[in-house]
Amino acid sequence: MPRRSLDSWSLLLALALFVPQRASAQMLDTRLWVPNGVVNGIGRAGDAIYLGGAFTIVGPATGGAVRLDPATGAVMTPYPRVVGEVDCAISDGAGGWYVGGQFSSVEGHPRSSLAHVLADGSLSDFAPALSYAGSPASITTMALVGGTLYIGGYVDLVGGAPRGDVAAVDATTGAVTAWSPAPEMGGVTCIAADAGGVYVGGSFVSPDGGPQTWSLAKLDLVTAAPVWEAHPDNGVSTLLVSGNTLYVGGFFGTIAGQGRSCIAALRTSNGTTLPWYPTGLEPASNYVTAFALSGTTLYVGGSFGTIAGQSRTNLAAVDASSGALEAWAPVPDRAVGALAVDGGVVYAGGSFRMVGGQSRSRLAAIDAATGVVTPWDPRASSTVMTVVATGGRVFAGGFFNSMGGVFRNRLAALDANTGAALPWDPNADSRIDALALGDGAVYVGGLFANVGGQPRARLAAIDAATGAVRPWNPGANGDPHVLLAHGATVYAGGEFTQVGGLARSKVAAIDAATGAVTAWHPDAGGASTPFVGELVAGPGVVYVGGQYQSIGGAVRASLAAVDSATGVATPWNPAAKSYQCGPLAVRAMTIQAGRLYVAGCFQEIGGQPRNGLAALDLVTAHATPWDPDFANIPPSVEVFAPGDHHVFVGGGGFGPQDQEPYRLAALDEETAQVAPWALE
Repeated sequence: MPRRSLDSWSLLLALALFVPQRASAQMLDTRLWVPNGVVNGIGRAGDAIYLGGAFTIVGPATGGAVRLDPATGAVMTPYPRVVGEVDCAISDGAGGWYVGGQFSSVEGHPRSSLAHVLADGSLSDFAPALSYAGSPASITTMALVGGTLYIGGYVDLVGGAPRGDVAAVDATTGAVTAWSPAPEMGGVTCIAADAGGVYVGGSFVSPDGGPQTWSLAKLDLVTAAPVWEAHPDNGVSTLLVSGNTLYVGGFFGTIAGQGRSCIAALRTSNGTTLPWYPTGLEPASNYVTAFALSGTTLYVGGSFGTIAGQSRTNLAAVDASSGALEAWAPVPDRAVGALAVDGGVVYAGGSFRMVGGQSRSRLAAIDAATGVVTPWDPRASSTVMTVVATGGRVFAGGFFNSMGGVFRNRLAALDANTGAALPWDPNADSRIDALALGDGAVYVGGLFANVGGQPRARLAAIDAATGAVRPWNPGANGDPHVLLAHGATVYAGGEFTQVGGLARSKVAAIDAATGAVTAWHPDAGGASTPFVGELVAGPGVVYVGGQYQSIGGAVRASLAAVDSATGVATPWNPAAKSYQCGPLAVRAMTIQAGRLYVAGCFQEIGGQPRNGLAALDLVTAHATPWDPDFANIPPSVEVFAPGDHHVFVGGGGFGPQDQEPYRLAALDEETAQVAPWALE
């Protein structure tokens, strides 16, 4: 069974984020911290919200850009709350930052991939309109000279004016300037600028009219005419201009007609290579993606293992004049994609998890002289793409949605009032796929073999207050996809064939106190790849959804009501059928208003045509008139939650024909009409 695999803004979590008001006026509670990976199970008991999934960090919902305290690493508020990814940022010279990437809003205001965050964290009115082939633009690089901001990436319209992936805008008003290289350049990956010109690297049509290829060019600061081209044989990732020298990093093996692997220095006047060259990098397995300069030292980041014949993993320091390798060697365990230096500290961002033997999640501060990792530790939830440090201010952006969190391996608990993580920290060694609450315990199922230092084979019970692992230890030989704690019993469904050493095909019942497997044995099977993925308790029955052809001694098509005492299938039989969407399957269920709402891959159920969504009578199994009739075949609904006269639904795409598909919506429990706030 394809388990629920929702991103860190999991729809399961999103349903819990809503402040319970009338369904027509739902509001997201942005105080709740978010995980850095998938959430597969969620439950609330009192003031605690329990999460299980594949995450390793939970933290405040900052969005993709943050201001950081340079002394403590604490995230400063207010957050810019960039919705989307941030690929580049530069100082505005007044304590604030220009931010570029691929995003739609900042601080709740629309911004098309380019914004100006002021020193106090507020948003300026700077808002150029950018697009690319009719879609949102992607800004990957920027440079500021005087009152002009030069931008590059994938953009063909700036303020309504055609531009070929590189443009200039007024740094105050955002108005596009007349500066426009011709012809269209193509993908621009890096820009540097000084009073002498604008240096542009990427894969683009030559400014002098030649064919599209990897290129590096200097453009006139006023006319945009090409001054020179260097023609690397592969991609250029980063540029840094200092005096009469342009440092170049990337994936290339030659540049300006000379052998220079991944790193080079060119004369700014004519683009010819300088003798400066730290050897030892090979473009087949190495690349350079970041520079930072402090005095006579150039810090170099990327993915590499040696420079100048000496071991240097992903981060090094070289003399900016001679190219000699310095002793400085922090050793990040993965690639470094962003560097900045300020106040004797080098700030490094990337995809790494360790630096200098210390745990550092994607962002670290390193002593610029000794290479020792400082205690500064903001903990980004995902890759950091850009770091700016100047005048005692630090700004970071990237693919993350959270910064300043805490480590929580696959299990966490949040305070429902403050949103912050609670100390509860069971520490599972692998993915959690199912979670249920009952009897003061958090029951979990998944791929783990160890929880809280105790061996547990795919099933465990954790004290909801202390996080201690309970003796409850039935064990399963396959992945549990769903757990239901009901009274004195925990029901489990999944892909297993044994639980507690007893034969139990896809569904089982376990004593909630002792962990002993009960005699209840419906024995689901018959399909080519049978599984049980949903369990809901009804009066004297357990509704079982998944993919199977028989259960409880009867023929049932992926949905049945099984007697909770005997394990025998009741006469209740919706007889679902699938004609268009592949193998028949039921993926989600909830009971509300005396009906069983179901979602899955079917076109007929309860004797009526229903396209993947239906409400069934709990007595007759007949389909009620409730029928959203969405155009998607089938609508990709993965989760239900009950609401105030509405049923909340979430998934990968569903909705009326000729509309953008929703991922989260509320459907009227009687009419099936979509509430106005449905989220795409």
